[in-house]
Amino acid sequence: MYYSSGNYEAFARPQKPEGVDNKSAYFVGTGLAALSAGCFLVRDAQMPGENIHFFERDPHRRRSM
Repeated sequence: MYYSSGNYEAFARPQKPEGVDNKSAYFVGTGLAALSAGCFLVRDAQMPGENIHFFERDPHRRRSM
């Protein structure tokens, strides 16, 4: 396998999976893992960004201390 300065995009040309345009992805939380997975779905699986959804708790929710 050929590596070009560690640049994945330089040599990898993944094929678009069949039916990916008709699927959706849902992530609970917006941590590093969820955001990375969303990026990989766009880059590697060529999933349209509008089919990827993230759910996060309301940031204005009051916490009792």
